Amino acid sequence: ADLLERTIFTTTNLLRDVNVQISDLTRILLVGGSTRMPAIAERLQKETGLIIDRSLSADEAVAHGAALYAGFLLDKQQNRPTNVTITNVNSHSLGLIALKREQKVNSILIPKNTSLPVTRTKRFKTHKDNQRTVIIRVVEGDDPSGENVTEIGKCVLGPLPTGLSAGTRVDVAFSYNESGRLTVVAQIPSIGLGSKVAIERSEGLSADQKAKWQTRMTQ
Repeated sequence: ADLLERTIFTTTNLLRDVNVQISDLTRILLVGGSTRMPAIAERLQKETGLIIDRSLSADEAVAHGAALYAGFLLDKQQNRPTNVTITNVNSHSLGLIALKREQKVNSILIPKNTSLPVTRTKRFKTHKDNQRTVIIRVVEGDDPSGENVTEIGKCVLGPLPTGLSAGTRVDVAFSYNESGRLTVVAQIPSIGLGSKVAIERSEGLSADQKAKWQTRMTQ
């Protein structure tokens, strides 16, 4: 019963995130072996009023999608024509930990489900006089308090010059591309100081592992 409730909760949240109403849907496709349970289809049909489409293989749909996407990438790399259009989005919000009225907050620069590639810039300020460094803690997640988020990297500005006053402008830019690389650039324009760091997000294989698989595929 609790898994059925989670299914409805997840479906409702997804529709809310993409600003779509149930009345906007034309069909519902079931993906994943667990959706073979009759109770899943019955509950979704009851909640949405739509007939559940079982035309796809629930066990194989994800693999088929991955194969189609791989073909799309190969066509794109080799400049071959394709009739497939794909829009990549980021699955989690990306931001940094900041202070607001002495309280730690998660300041989001790129909300989840933003189309990629994207670049977003936000302005911050130094916290105190004679501050020696500015540490940009890059985090993934939506919790406004910054407590329940995942830190994925850091960008450090410093050492800062003596006498720098509190409230000095700090500009931070996040650039997120389709391959999953997040580039963070932090700058203090008034003193010409900047720092840059690249964070890889989506790759599960190391460069050596990818090279081995690519060699196998071409043999």
